[in-house]
Amino acid sequence: MSRTLSLILLTVPLLLVLSSGGYHGYPLPKKGGEHLLNEMLMKNDRLVLEEIHECFPRLPRISWAFDTYQVEAAVGAAIQFFNATIYFFNENFEALGLSQELCHELLQILDRLIEEWAPYVTDTTVNEDVSQGISEFYRQLIKLVPKEGNAACVLSVISENLYQVAHLLSRVRKHLLVNETSRVGYFKDE
Repeated sequence: MSRTLSLILLTVPLLLVLSSGGYHGYPLPKKGGEHLLNEMLMKNDRLVLEEIHECFPRLPRISWAFDTYQVEAAVGAAIQFFNATIYFFNENFEALGLSQELCHELLQILDRLIEEWAPYVTDTTVNEDVSQGISEFYRQLIKLVPKEGNAACVLSVISENLYQVAHLLSRVRKHLLVNETSRVGYFKDE
C-alpha cells in the first residue's frame, strides 16, 4: 500500500485521545486541509526514486521531535521541520539530483502548510530541544550530501520525517475537530 494511501486512510474518522488542556480558542482547521497534506505526500513520494535497503552511515532520525500530543508543541515542531526542510532543499536540491520544478512545487506546499498552521502556535517560546534536534539532523545530512551515493539515503530519511509530520498534523487536525464538536455540543446543551 502506498504511503499516500496510508495517510488518506488515516483521515477516516478516528477518535484519538490528545491532551487538550481545555479549549484554547483555536481556529477551526480549514476545509480541505487534509488535501494539502496529501498533496505534500504525493510530491514526497516523487523524492525517493529508488528503494533504499541500507544506508551507511546510519542516518539520523528525529521521530522523537514529533512525539507530542500538545497542539502548540506538535504544530511548532512541524513548522520548525518545514522551515528547515525548505532551507535544506533550497541549498542542496541539485546535489540531491532533484529537478528544480519538483523542488519548487514541494517548497510551495511546505510554505502553504506553514501559513495554514501558524495560527495554532500561540506560545512565543520555541522548544529548544526540538529546534536543536532538527538543526543537528540537517547538519548531519549536509555533511552526507556531497558523498557519492548518499543522495538517495538522505532523501529517504527526509521523506520518512515528512510522513511523520503529516501524520502528526493529521492527528492534530482530528483533535481540533473533535474538540470543537464537543465544545459546540456542550454549549448547545446549556
